[in-house]
Amino acid sequence: MNSFGIIAEFNPLHNGHNYIINTAKSLGATHITVAMSGNFVQRGEPALISKFKRAEMAIKCGADLVVEIPLPYSVATANRFAFGGVNILQHFCENLIFGSESAELEKLLKIAAILDAKEFKEKLDKHLKNGTSFATARYNTIKEIDKDACEVLNSPNDTLGIEYIYEANKLEKNLSFYPIERIGADHFGTKMSKHFCSASYIRENIKKSKNFMPKEAFEIYKDEIKNGKIANIKNIETAILTTLKSLNADDFLNFIDVNEGLHNRIKKASDSALNIDELYTNIKTKRYALSRIRRIVLSVLLGIDKSFYDMPLPYIRVLAFNKKGEELIRSAKKQGVNIITSLKDAEKLSEDAFKFATLEQKAGKIYGLAYNNKDDFNEYKYKVYKEL
Repeated sequence: MNSFGIIAEFNPLHNGHNYIINTAKSLGATHITVAMSGNFVQRGEPALISKFKRAEMAIKCGADLVVEIPLPYSVATANRFAFGGVNILQHFCENLIFGSESAELEKLLKIAAILDAKEFKEKLDKHLKNGTSFATARYNTIKEIDKDACEVLNSPNDTLGIEYIYEANKLEKNLSFYPIERIGADHFGTKMSKHFCSASYIRENIKKSKNFMPKEAFEIYKDEIKNGKIANIKNIETAILTTLKSLNADDFLNFIDVNEGLHNRIKKASDSALNIDELYTNIKTKRYALSRIRRIVLSVLLGIDKSFYDMPLPYIRVLAFNKKGEELIRSAKKQGVNIITSLKDAEKLSEDAFKFATLEQKAGKIYGLAYNNKDDFNEYKYKVYKEL
């Protein structure tokens, strides 16, 4: 078995993602596992279409197994997102393949090693004490240590790749890494080619997406559009504002990445905001990036407090699989891994598993409200997609 892992959102799955899947096969992959975000993603928004449909897309486009990155890690910073994905994939693969602007593995390995050095941590603390944002502080710290290598930190996929390598190194699993150069489109959709664009472009140009998605994925996407199962954060704007306005300033300190000072800023903005765009604008500063604010706001809405990050991942939830994926599941179970296909299974495992399952169920209900045609998105009624 020569198994490859991919960490993704597939929001939605496009030709660039399909290229990575096919590249893994060309490199000799016999089995491909995708650790995929659930119904809410790192942008601090609901995924465009549900995790179950995106998982089905992945299987139809060549993956063998799709497992869910738990919600607290799906909507987290790059390092926590990487932690969630890598800690899941370690049970299913020996190789990790990912998109990269540079595709320069040596530079990525070098920076991942720097992140674990005592010198880095000491210098980073000094920059953070000066009031610099974390991203800027980290960049300046690495620049001091290795001026040439740090340039890859200006690229979002390279940054994620570094985090994947860093987290994998901590596990001592000896994973092999394959950074694959992004072709035809950048992360934010500012350029594209005849058949490649970013997921951002597809989300913003739904009617123009056909040429940029594999046929199998587009057919699913088209049906979801027809049925009004497209999610938009604007549809839950009132729920967000209501939740935030009901809290005291100190309540915000229970959530990750909210520090002293920011909690008062969030409270003040929440009390006066009439829509979420106004809310974001009134909170963000040079120190507090918009991406950070969006994730915090979503975490508050969903109830993802700091306690979730103090617990080990209690289970791995399967969203879709085929015959080869079934082999991977059996192998992981033999290792003693808690693998579930339903949240009902999670509730029986442990208190931590019950807490995660309850969070996922609540988030599903809120996700259903984000649909253009609102839906009672009951996690318990959705079945794993099987292609056997």
